[in-house]
Amino acid sequence: MSRAYGSRVDGVDASSSQIERARAHRPDVPGLRLFHADAVDHLRQAEPNDVMLGGRTTDRR
Repeated sequence: MSRAYGSRVDGVDASSSQIERARAHRPDVPGLRLFHADAVDHLRQAEPNDVMLGGRTTDRR
């Protein structure tokens, strides 16, 4: 969304390793901000959002 529409995109994850992985894979995306935090805690203090998406991953071993 940030590249296509010039919007600001916030990525939030409770896992520091996932945030580091995202930073490594997307170092040059304008408008992308990544936060190591609990999503609910982050949203309580973040600026209002126009769109919010959530995802859940499961380990399928």
